[in-house]
Amino acid sequence: MVDLSFTKDPDWIAEREKMWEPLAENLSEDMRKKEVEARKVYFFTGAQLENFPIADVGLLRFFPLQTPEGWDYVYEKLVRKPITFEEELNSWIFNQSSTRTPEQELAYWDYFFGPTFEPIVRSRVPVGRAGKIVEVKLSPIKVLGAILSGLSGWLRQGLYGNSPKWVSRKEFFHSLLPFVKPECFGESKDRIELKVGTLLISLMEYCKNYSPDTPINDPEHNREKFLKWFADCLEAGEGIPECVKSRWADVKSGKDLEPPKPPKRKLPG
Repeated sequence: MVDLSFTKDPDWIAEREKMWEPLAENLSEDMRKKEVEARKVYFFTGAQLENFPIADVGLLRFFPLQTPEGWDYVYEKLVRKPITFEEELNSWIFNQSSTRTPEQELAYWDYFFGPTFEPIVRSRVPVGRAGKIVEVKLSPIKVLGAILSGLSGWLRQGLYGNSPKWVSRKEFFHSLLPFVKPECFGESKDRIELKVGTLLISLMEYCKNYSPDTPINDPEHNREKFLKWFADCLEAGEGIPECVKSRWADVKSGKDLEPPKPPKRKLPG
């Protein structure tokens, strides 16, 4: 059992209350009062109410101790299904959690990943009732597409705060660029590959002329700093495929690039 004595600290409880208010409002839209109460008890103490089970994903996200030690404990002792590790990894990449602080969110990223992309992620502990180490094979293009989508919302609309995990670990993002193929820019029949091509071109265009859709409060100019870093990477060319270098040259020259078109769907019959 992990040490949860910190849950009795008044300062910790006060901070937890601030996080709980918007969560409770969101949960109340789809859950009964008792179900919300069960999650509140677990969120503040780590205890589960009898007759009100919490889904595996909730056990992970609402656990009071959001550290590697806490996640190890939940995966090994509380989670029921081994597939939860894979589902959490695949879905979490696409989202920012509302149950973790920015520091905890970054620590959760590091819990799964090293400094650069690796195609296989293994659980640190046996997961679920089966008690087995879980291996998840990741598609680099899908991961890159997810990160690019997050970066797009961050740059265009000011989402995810001023220093999201993809930016804090930008070398991981850079390590995915060698997987970009020429087909991503127009010839692929895979929608995810075409999405990567479209978002990369948009990111390059932002490097040349950054103009967000809405005013963004970014006092440390993290967005401009990231775009300069990315432009410098493109200029240096290290680990950058020729097809990406070519699109970057087009963007710098002012060439009007059409976004890759998704493949037409065949009608039945």
